[in-house]
Amino acid sequence: MMDIPQDDHDLVGRFLASSGEWAFDETSFVAACLPDAPRVMDGGAFLGTFGLGLGLIKPLGFLCAVEANATALALLQSNLRRNACMPMEIIGALLAGPNTQPQPGHADPANLGSASYGDSAAEGIALPHPAASMTLAALRERFGPFDLIKLDIEGMERDVLLGDAEYLARGTTSLWVECNEHSRSLDLGSLLLSWDLDLFYFAFPSHNPDNFRGSNDQLLPWAYEAGLLAAPKIKPRLSEQLTAHRCILRPIRSREELEEAMWFTPRWLPQELADANPTTLAAVASRALSGQARDVFMRANVQLDGLSIWERLERTQDGLAQAQALLTSLTGELETERHIRHEVEQLAISRLAEMNGERQLRTDAEAVAAASAGELAQERALRDEAEAVVKARASEFLHERNLRHEAETRAAAAMSAALLRLEELGLAREAAIKAAAADVERLGTHLATSKTRATTAEHQAETLHAALQDLANQLALMRASLGWRVVNRGQRFVSGKPRLHGLLRRMRAVVGTAIGRRK
Repeated sequence: MMDIPQDDHDLVGRFLASSGEWAFDETSFVAACLPDAPRVMDGGAFLGTFGLGLGLIKPLGFLCAVEANATALALLQSNLRRNACMPMEIIGALLAGPNTQPQPGHADPANLGSASYGDSAAEGIALPHPAASMTLAALRERFGPFDLIKLDIEGMERDVLLGDAEYLARGTTSLWVECNEHSRSLDLGSLLLSWDLDLFYFAFPSHNPDNFRGSNDQLLPWAYEAGLLAAPKIKPRLSEQLTAHRCILRPIRSREELEEAMWFTPRWLPQELADANPTTLAAVASRALSGQARDVFMRANVQLDGLSIWERLERTQDGLAQAQALLTSLTGELETERHIRHEVEQLAISRLAEMNGERQLRTDAEAVAAASAGELAQERALRDEAEAVVKARASEFLHERNLRHEAETRAAAAMSAALLRLEELGLAREAAIKAAAADVERLGTHLATSKTRATTAEHQAETLHAALQDLANQLALMRASLGWRVVNRGQRFVSGKPRLHGLLRRMRAVVGTAIGRRK
C-alpha cells in the first residue's frame, strides 16, 4: 500500500497507479552491485520507491531517507513506516554542499518529484521552505559510513557531493546519481572521473514490460531515465531481464563518452511510435536527421520536360533566388511555427496525460461498477438467505410457542396436583403429629408407672436382700449349733443307705400327712 500525491497528473503517482511500480529496473540494477545487508542513504527519497525496491531485492542493513519537500515528506513517512522492514531513519531536510545557495522551491505541476531548490530560474508550483539543511559529511558523522549514496535532487548532485568530497574520493562508498540531459550532468561526470573512480552510465525505460500489474499501457513511450554509478563494489552488468527491457549500460572514461551515451539514449517519442519496430524507428530517425517533415513530404515534385538545359538552369537559378528570398521571409514564421508546435506538443502531452488519467478513472469506475454489481448480487443473495432464515425462525418460534403453551398447561396441572398432594400431606402430617403427641403422652405415663414400679422393685429387692442376709445369718447359727451337726451327720449316714433313706422319706410323708389332717 502506497500513499501517492492527490494530483492525478503526477508522473510517479500515475505510474504507481497504472503498473504498481516505479523504476524497478533501476533498483534491480543497483541492488546487484551492492554487498549483503548494505547501508543506504536515499537523497531525494520522494515517495520511498527506491529504498523499498532495494529492500525487496536485497535486505538492507540500514536506510536513511532524506526529503526536502514537506509535501512529499508526509507521504514518504507513511509509505516507509507501513512497508519498510529494515532499521531506518527519515529526515526532513535539504541536502546541501559548500556552495549551496537555497532558492525558493518549485516543482513541475505534473511531477511533484521534480522539486528543485537550487535553480533560481525554475518554474512551476511554489514549495514550502525546507525545515533544515544537512551535508553528506554531517550525515556520515551522525549515522556512520554508507555502502551506497543515492542522489536524485534535480541538478544539485555535484554541489552536494562536494560537501564530503575528501571522503567520497576514496571510493569506499558507491554513488548512484541522477543524470539528466543537461550540462550539469557533464560537470558531475567530470567530478567523479577526477576522483579516479570507476564510472558507469545506466539508462532504463520508464515503462517496465514485466511490471507488477502486467499493464501494457505505456504512459511515456520510449522515455528513459538515466544515472551514473560510481565506485561499485560489484562490477555492474545487464541481466537477461534488463537486456530484454532494452536497458543501456556503458562504461564512462571521459566527458565526451558521457555526452555520447546521453545522445544515444531515447528520451521520448509520440504515442504512435510506442510499439514501433527497429525498421520504423530507423526510418523516422533518418527523416529527422535529414530535416524532413511528415506534413510536407512528397508534396513538391515539379516536372520540367521539354526545356533546354540552359533554360532549366536559368529557371533553377531564378527558383533558388526566389527560394532564398522565401526562406528569408519564412524564417521568422518557421520559428514562430516551431514555437507554436512546441506549445501544441506540450499541450498534447498534457492532454495525453489527462486522457490516460481519464482512461484510468474510467477503468477504475468500471471496476468499481463491476464490484458494486457483484456486491449487489451478493447482498441480494444474503437478503434471500436472511428472509429464508427469518421464515424458518418464525416457524420455529410458532412451534416453540405451542410447545411452551403445552408445557405451561402441563406445569399448571402438575402445580394443581402438587398443591392437592401438599394439602393431603399437610392433613396427614397433622394427624401424625397428634398421634405422635398421644404416643408421647402414653409413653410418659408408662414411663412414670415404670419408674414407680422400678422404685418398688428396688425397695422389694432391698427387703429381699435384707431377708436373705438374715436367713444367711440364721443358717450360719444353725450350722454352728449342736443339733445341726447331729442332724447333718445323721443325714450323711442315711444318704449312704438307700433303703434307710427311702424309709425315712416315706415316714416324713406319713408324718406330714398326719399333721395335715390334724390341722
